[in-house]
Formats: sequence, structure tokens, C-alpha cells
Amino acid sequence: MKMLLEIDEELYLQLGPNARHILDQILPEFVGRFAVASLHYGDGNADNLGPAGQFADIWRKIGPLRRALWEGQDLTREEPEEICMDLIGHCLLTIGMLRREVPNSGAK
Repeated sequence: MKMLLEIDEELYLQLGPNARHILDQILPEFVGRFAVASLHYGDGNADNLGPAGQFADIWRKIGPLRRALWEGQDLTREEPEEICMDLIGHCLLTIGMLRREVPNSGAK
């Protein structure tokens, strides 16, 4: 099943090539990766630590991304694009938790 992003056609036609590339190419790739990761980790598993747990995951990825982008360091585990995709996922999980008012677990 292919899920399509619903966007007003008139608005879409006003977008520049960079925005269209993101919507047409990158976003569908992200959605596929997110679906696979959700199956792997289990739906709701991220809720265990709440938004603070997502913050920890985001923070853990910032250092390697900074080193790659700002210092030109070659990374050994993940490429910058993969890290960015993960960050988008963690941000969306966090937004979902905030909207559902999932509490933090153990965060002070």
C-alpha cells in the first residue's frame, strides 16, 4: 500500500524544486523507514520513557552529526543522512507524545 501525502494541488504547484524534492522523494523514503523501525521497536515502546527519553535519543545523535557536518569527520556507524532521518523520527515521536500527554518516566 502506498500512502500519499495530501496537499492542496494549487499550493504544491507554487512550491519550488527543493520543497517538491523533499515532498516527492525524501518524505516517502522517511515514511517507509519509520514504518520499518516502528515494526522493529514496537508501537508505543518509545512511550516508556516519555518525551525526555526522546530528548536523550536526539541528544545522543547530535554529537556525531555535528562532527560530520562542522568538522568534516568521517563517521563509522551512521552517515549524516541516516542520523537526520532518525532525528526526524524522534522529533515526530516526541510531538506525538506531547499531543497525547505521555508523561516522562524518571526525568527530573
